[in-house]
Amino acid sequence: MQEILSKKEIGLRIKSLREKESHSQEFMAEKLGISRSNYSQIEIGNQYPTFQSLSIIASFYSKSFDWFIHGIDSNQSATTSFAPKEAYTISQPLSTKTVLVDENTIYIKNCRSLQYLENLSPFERPSTMAGNDGLYRAFSFKKQMLNYVFPDDIIVGRAVENYDEIAPDQIYIIVTHVDILLCYINDISAEASMLNCRTDQLLRPKFQLHTSDIQEIWVAVEKYSTKIQPISTNWAGAHNSIEALIQSLKKEVAMLKKLKK
Repeated sequence: MQEILSKKEIGLRIKSLREKESHSQEFMAEKLGISRSNYSQIEIGNQYPTFQSLSIIASFYSKSFDWFIHGIDSNQSATTSFAPKEAYTISQPLSTKTVLVDENTIYIKNCRSLQYLENLSPFERPSTMAGNDGLYRAFSFKKQMLNYVFPDDIIVGRAVENYDEIAPDQIYIIVTHVDILLCYINDISAEASMLNCRTDQLLRPKFQLHTSDIQEIWVAVEKYSTKIQPISTNWAGAHNSIEALIQSLKKEVAMLKKLKK
């Protein structure tokens, strides 16, 4: 599976095609169903376009999907279409509170039960973070799937209701029928109805999920941790250099004392 191009590289490719055809940003924004300012952020590389937006652009300019996202030249036109937009429904407690999921096996079996969700512990988010722009849920993971997300860290996710909301370079919480995964979604294979995902686990860095195996998808928006992240190798190296310098200075001072005697 190829690496994804950076936001800036994808934006430049989109911009070059638009300018070549003398299309305005307003024209493309309207075609994608987004605001001009939002489209502008995509072109300058401040954000990734969604897979749905990329599909529309690729089809309109007769480019392959891989040309945009992986930098692979192809003579085939993109005909990417996605799984039904509303592929699943996410249940929410009657009180619309943010609840904490810390027993993943039980949640997998009961995530559609409003009674079960109402009995989950509430998770209080800081007032500066709490918003009314969607449904949120907090998840606690027992195993480490991504670097710097440690066991027992709490990840708050916002409900993803449509597949066309999914974008690369975002962390997602995916609830399947057997597990709750924390991963990136590299791309979507429309023909096979597959999501190509990746984690930082050595034994299973890349894997595929069929859309029929997915119950819920949440995009990670917040992280809460009680663990201090490990010192980076650069800081450790700097610390060792300072220690070596101190030892060297001590030796020089000792030599100067001997010369004075």
